[in-house]
Amino acid sequence: MGVTRRWSLVTSMYLPSEYHDRCSRYIKVWCMLMKSRVRPGRSRKDPNDKTAYRDDPEKFVRAYLEKEEADAVMNETNKPLVMVIKMYALVASLHSGLPITVHQHLQGLLDEMGAVQGCCERLQSTPMPISYTRHTSRCLGLWLITLPLAMWPVCGLASIPLVLLITYVLLGIDELAAQIEEPFAILPLKPMCDSALYNVDLCFRLGPANLQQSRATPQRDAAPTHTSNNVHPIAPEIAESWLLNFSAALKRPQ
Repeated sequence: MGVTRRWSLVTSMYLPSEYHDRCSRYIKVWCMLMKSRVRPGRSRKDPNDKTAYRDDPEKFVRAYLEKEEADAVMNETNKPLVMVIKMYALVASLHSGLPITVHQHLQGLLDEMGAVQGCCERLQSTPMPISYTRHTSRCLGLWLITLPLAMWPVCGLASIPLVLLITYVLLGIDELAAQIEEPFAILPLKPMCDSALYNVDLCFRLGPANLQQSRATPQRDAAPTHTSNNVHPIAPEIAESWLLNFSAALKRPQ
């Protein structure tokens, strides 16, 4: 979400207005394609199972891209990467018309998008081995089964609620570890994408308007804080007073 906001802010402020629509559409499509890539859905043996679903971004892609662009995206396996390539091409085409600092900043944002996608793909494609999960669960279960035998001689009847509490805590930690192993199954990706799309629209709606307002507002004349040779300037009235005092001092008899 952060990289989408920064992309929208920079492109809405520094790029020509004729490119705003493309920049807005491209970053929105990238968000939805990332959501679909990290959580494509889940299948069930029963076709009527309501828990089965598939996250298909084709409708969104075709609504925001031209037909040729949408076809090129949907025909590829790594769809978010295609959008990053398109944004790279857009920035490269404006190389001669942008300040070098802005161009480098946009390239850095695109590099960050690629890094974000790579991290998400590694989390998704390299889960914890199922044999490790099974082994830890069996060891934990065996330890909890034998725990009352160790606690009864010491705690007596109090060992019953204590064992229940310890079992609840440890099994909860084990379940949390299984969820952290694959976070995309529990993260609210749809609300996150909706928030990102809203932020993009907000940046492109208010950014250019505020820029024009700032240019139209007359600025007060202010003395520069430093001169070209990095020497602090002196106000004219102060300089004149100093010169008069210096001249008077020279005229005094020694």
